[in-house]
Amino acid sequence: MLKGAFYSGGFSSYTSSDLRNVSLERMVIEQAREWAKKDPTANIFDENGNIYKSAYDTIISEFKTHENYNVITKKESYNLADSIKNEDWLKQYYKDGISGYNELYQFINTQSEDKIRDFLGVATYEDAKYIIDKINKSNPENISNIAHALNLTVDQARGLKDLIGFVTLGDVMSSDTEFLSKFETLGNIFSDLSEDSELTAENL
Repeated sequence: MLKGAFYSGGFSSYTSSDLRNVSLERMVIEQAREWAKKDPTANIFDENGNIYKSAYDTIISEFKTHENYNVITKKESYNLADSIKNEDWLKQYYKDGISGYNELYQFINTQSEDKIRDFLGVATYEDAKYIIDKINKSNPENISNIAHALNLTVDQARGLKDLIGFVTLGDVMSSDTEFLSKFETLGNIFSDLSEDSELTAENL
């Protein structure tokens, strides 16, 4: 039954270009819904709408047979500047009992398509897909992860967004030694500054 859901659920109809903008979380949930429709007896979701690990693993195994699987799993996070901007963008969805990112992430990845559509305030679930993908990729922890990788505090990184805003977590986790050495030196300079000093791109 999963094989049929796999082909009717939409994954195979995406081009590699399309998949670069898709979140893996949404694709898994959509495949799980298709599977549940085709096989109502399958043990896929718990009573809270969370996908069982066994079902998740089965879907991922099926995804791995697709030639473009590596595209969707190569999840490029937003850069520092966009992550800071997205942090404010997310706040519009902290409502109706949802007070933070983790709750929002849980909601959009467990609720029905109708509930998600209504919550996001769009006309159709198709309209919601872009927003879902953006939310899935906009974890605010990305800011602290980039900052800490550069040996900066979060406040320092925020103050320097105009200077280093282009940096992604992928960059700082890169094996590009020239790139890393430059930012390691920069990070060491920052770490030597007093925590009471205001650090901005203007006063470097």
